[in-house]
Amino acid sequence: GVDVPVLELVPHEPLRGLAALRGAAKAYGKPLWGVHTAMGYYRNPTDLWTPERLRIAYDLFFAGGASIFSECNMPLRNWGSCSSFFTIQASPPIREGEVECWEFDDPICVRSREVLSEFYRFTQFHQRPERGPRVPMGYVLGYLDGWTGSGQQTDDMWGVDRPGFLAPEALKTWRHFERAFDAEPWYIPPRMYYWQADPSKPLRQGTPPGGQVDIVPVEAPPEVLRSYGCLALLGWNTMTHENYFKLRAYVEQGGTLLVAVPHLDTRTRTDWPRAFIRGGDVRDLCGVKIVGQGESIKEVLFAEQTDCPRYRFPRGTLFLEEAPLARLELHGARVLAYPRQRPQQPVLLEHRVGKGFVYLLATWEYPGARLDAFITDILRTLSEGLQGEIAVESRGVFYAVYDGRMPSGTPFSALYLVCLLYTSPSPR
Repeated sequence: GVDVPVLELVPHEPLRGLAALRGAAKAYGKPLWGVHTAMGYYRNPTDLWTPERLRIAYDLFFAGGASIFSECNMPLRNWGSCSSFFTIQASPPIREGEVECWEFDDPICVRSREVLSEFYRFTQFHQRPERGPRVPMGYVLGYLDGWTGSGQQTDDMWGVDRPGFLAPEALKTWRHFERAFDAEPWYIPPRMYYWQADPSKPLRQGTPPGGQVDIVPVEAPPEVLRSYGCLALLGWNTMTHENYFKLRAYVEQGGTLLVAVPHLDTRTRTDWPRAFIRGGDVRDLCGVKIVGQGESIKEVLFAEQTDCPRYRFPRGTLFLEEAPLARLELHGARVLAYPRQRPQQPVLLEHRVGKGFVYLLATWEYPGARLDAFITDILRTLSEGLQGEIAVESRGVFYAVYDGRMPSGTPFSALYLVCLLYTSPSPR
């Protein structure tokens, strides 16, 4: 296994990468983890702004809890990506004409050394609280989920181009994680009727609680899962008995779980017939029995409010969205959302298990792009319910909250703010 997980930031995306790396480090007991930026190599093109992006990246990952930082290229002698090709003609079009190497005294390299020096001095004179940042919400990477979170993602699980691994809707459901940092004022309620909204406006979840979310593998031990106030399953999951009972124990001890009917399937290939865990009898977790495929709907009404005092769903909101549903028998679950004329056809159900709550999305297939606004509001409600006493609302600021104790034993909270927008007219 890996002793020290390190993310290669570029060409990856920083916020997904940070969430996935930190979640995996927790799950597998790796307290030391970090980031390799590789910005000077991949940045298109390398220019005087590149060192400033390096500074933002280091600040962001420091606030997020990373302990290892490297950029082996830019500070000393910056080689561009065209250097990896045999000829200039073979270089990517965006890099044509770019110099192959910036030498030690080039302003890009000089500024990069300044950034590294300033960051190093800060880390030497400032010690973060040991427990890491607050992360109240976790997005669960299901068992056998092949989502990569990068530009290389295809419609196939694990990149296997075979019919049994084609799972576009499962992979597309991760689109909701992309909105986790697309901040919207978390104290403003959603519109009542999405069909009246401007369709060109992007849907947003809201400010992440505590500024942070993790992508945590379902294989994580129970004590790691218990550290999250809410867990949400999005993409593919092959349910196992071990993970089923682990999730049930998580809810029993006070956790909140968002899960959809397809997440309870045990099949490992998409061309195999459905085979739900325990024959579809999930009464002890979800308060229902899965009977089979149900009807399709063209609208959803959020008709009832949750019994959990932490959350407040947008009751009365109508969503004009389509989806195929599963046919369920109710055994203790309470229906929160359904089509206006068919209250007997649940779309979202609530079931109390011990001290916690399960919210079951009754879609027969992975939602993908369907029920987009509906699921966005569910996730937004869960996110809002986990907001603490410190919250920052801004699309250009990344933040993290740490809890620690003074030498005297007095508790304190430290807030880290990272500006993601560099608005100066010039880098210097």
